[in-house]
Amino acid sequence: MKTRRFLLLLPLLLAVVLVAGCKYQSPKQKAAAYLTTEIQKANKLMAGKYVDDITLCDAVLFNGKDVVYNFTYDEVRAQMTIRDFAETPQKDALDINLQLTWATNPSMAALKKLVKTLGGMIIYNYTGSQTGEGFTITIDPED
Repeated sequence: MKTRRFLLLLPLLLAVVLVAGCKYQSPKQKAAAYLTTEIQKANKLMAGKYVDDITLCDAVLFNGKDVVYNFTYDEVRAQMTIRDFAETPQKDALDINLQLTWATNPSMAALKKLVKTLGGMIIYNYTGSQTGEGFTITIDPED
């Protein structure tokens, strides 16, 4: 009698274990899922908008590991090519500003931690509107 009950309960127990096991997500899976959602929201807010007088946000993307910000540098408005901009102290100031923002801004800490969990980077791509040339600034979440 006990054996029969056990045999009847065994498939039910296995089904419960399988369902519970399928719901488990590793920290990397959780980080990727959360980043996917948050980056989609950020993209809806930022894409197609100028973040300053000469920089248009094209898209904010998450590729499964890295968070990527794509910008167009409006060479007409700036009256300077992106190559010329890259050779000015302003480009160095932009790089330092982004590095410091990610290092010190508490509102960036959660995103930075998730990217770090995935072993990814925070990447800023800037492309000139006329020349198509560009440069990249990479933020290492380990720093």
